Amino acid sequence: MNEIETNVQFIADDKENLLLDIYALQEQYEQQRDTIDRLESTVEQLERDKFKFSMRIFGLQENVYETQSDLKSKVINEVLKVACPSKKWETDSIIEAFRVGKRSDKNQRIIIVKFKSSDEKHLLYTGRDNLRDKGIRISEELTTRERDVINNLRQNGRTGYFYKG
Repeated sequence: MNEIETNVQFIADDKENLLLDIYALQEQYEQQRDTIDRLESTVEQLERDKFKFSMRIFGLQENVYETQSDLKSKVINEVLKVACPSKKWETDSIIEAFRVGKRSDKNQRIIIVKFKSSDEKHLLYTGRDNLRDKGIRISEELTTRERDVINNLRQNGRTGYFYKG
């Protein structure tokens, strides 16, 4: 009988040690989850800062041989001057303009435009209706998380948008 009591005590001690290990692992997990959440938040903010001066343009005709300089000129003439004809737009208003995505005969690729200042970018919103009349749409450059939120809404049959986007 003494041997059985010893084994039961040994099992009880093992159980207690395992529970203590589980609690310690739970605490470590929660600390790591907090660290991951803080890092994700930091990455989100860095990405948001990176896109502060950027905008997406949809619906602008694409030329197979267009260079970045050609694209900048096209954006100025067919987007900026249409949206805000009273402002004198210069090529240095745009830091860079490039298309993203695979080239397709059916669809025009999205253009990402990075402006010198956020003020110049936000001027385009005043002429958004003029651009829509020409079949051109503009939107904010969204972070990965923001795009995921919008995509999840669409998959659930809902619509959503971000303010000024």
